[in-house]
Amino acid sequence: MQNADAIVIMGSNMAECHPVAFRWPMKAKEKGAKIIHVDPRFTPTRRR
Repeated sequence: MQNADAIVIMGSNMAECHPVAFRWPMKAKEKGAKIIHVDPRFTPTRRR
């Protein structure tokens, strides 16, 4: 996941529910990847 160009997270609050796994999308974002979060709720995942 850390080498992805785009990541889609659907219906999950990955930042709070899976904090260890969430570091990989954050590493991809540092490299320029786009993170698309699809969830009607405002969660910590959406903030990042």
